[in-house]
This record gives sequence, C-alpha cells and structure tokens, in this order.
Amino acid sequence: MKVDYKNSWYEKTKPNFKAFDEGLKPYWDMKYSDRWAQIKKIKDAKTVLDIGCGLGRALSHYQMMGAKVTGIEPSDYACEVAKSRGIEVIKGYYENVASGIEYDVVHFEQVLSHTPDFMGSLNQAYRNLKGSGVLVIEEPNDGNALQKLLEPRLGKYWITEDHCNYFTFDSMEKALGEAGFEVVKRTCTFPMELFELTGEHYVGNDERGRHVHRRRYEILSRMSEKERDELLTGYAQLGIGRDLVIYCQKGGNHG
Repeated sequence: MKVDYKNSWYEKTKPNFKAFDEGLKPYWDMKYSDRWAQIKKIKDAKTVLDIGCGLGRALSHYQMMGAKVTGIEPSDYACEVAKSRGIEVIKGYYENVASGIEYDVVHFEQVLSHTPDFMGSLNQAYRNLKGSGVLVIEEPNDGNALQKLLEPRLGKYWITEDHCNYFTFDSMEKALGEAGFEVVKRTCTFPMELFELTGEHYVGNDERGRHVHRRRYEILSRMSEKERDELLTGYAQLGIGRDLVIYCQKGGNHG
C-alpha cells in the first residue's frame, strides 16, 4: 500500500496520534532528556536536524535544552502543529528539500522503515552532518526474539502495510557502515513485548496499549538515567527492545 504521508497519514491513518502523543508527555520528556544527555556525551551539539519530525515532539525537547532545531516533514497537518510549538519546519520529503547546511545532529525516528530509498537518506544525512556530528537512528526492532515467542498466537503481527523496510540491529549497523558511519552506541527502547508475554494483551487493543505504555513509564521513571541506560543497553546486546536505537558518527572513508 502506498501511504500518502503529505495528506492523509495523520488525518486518516493515525487520526488519534496527537491525543496519544500528548497523553504520554512524561515518558517523552524522560526519553528525550536521556537521549540528549547521550548525544552530549558524544559531541557538544548545538544544532539538530530531525527528518520526519512529525508534530515536533523530539525537537521541542531539544530546543528546550538550548539547541537550534530544524525539522523536515511532508505532512501539512504535522507541519502546522510543529510550527505552533515554535519549531522551524521545512515542508516536504527529505530527498526533495535537503540542503547543503551542516548540523551537529541528524535525527531519524521511525522514518527509515517508511522510506523506500533509505540508503539515499543515510547518504544525505552523511552530507548534512558536520565532521564529528552525531547521527541518531530509532526504528522498530521487528521480528526480534520476543516477538518470535508471540508468533504462534499472534502471527507476524509486526508486518504492517505502511512499512517498506524491516531492520535488525545488525542489518541497520551494516547499512550505516555502508553509508560511512561508525557506530558509537547500540541501545533500545523498553521491550514492550514483555507485557504481552505476561498476559497484558495490548496488541490490537488501543486502550490496553495506553495502559502498558504507562506501566513502561512507571518502571523506567523509578530508575536513574544511568540505570535506564545500563538496562536498555543490556537488552540491546541481546538483540531485543521494542525499537533499536543507534548513535553513530561520520567515518573517514565514505566514497
């Protein structure tokens, strides 16, 4: 299925996204605070480009932390929401509106799984990064070992019509290497599948899904940033985690 991200993604495919987004604000605040702290450990970043910035969720936080932020977003609706939150947004698809401006950080969150030419996007990100800049990738870790345990009951439930790419940690790191990046850190988001495996059947149930998202926050918020980092990095080393998260920098041998 060809998805119209410009005109119907938020309007028809994800009509409740804004309410869902706002309902999880404490979790996003914690997540992006941790992510910014990790970025700052790698580079004293001051400028951020977010590809497919959506409603400006990540950039709102990075801007609050003092960064100069820019988003690229094809959806007319999302652009208006992001701009209302004080975010500078370039309307369009990355491959059509990318410029030669360099940034300290290029951020992809849940975008490359929707992008047919994802290698083209990674190559463009290489060009948009300053010499020691940081590329941050977050994508679904679909087909992971915990999902395989659920497969006898739910089938390959992670296969969706709007995804044209599916990544593992290894396949993503291979693609990043081909694009000239060197991986600095492999981590993940909390493995939500644990809830499904212990009887919290949230797949296909939005109300239960909101409940387990709150439970995830309750678990993680009881930990320090260091403890969360150690836990999620450990999960990632096992290849699990709902989403893979990879931090990398430009290497010196990109052709």
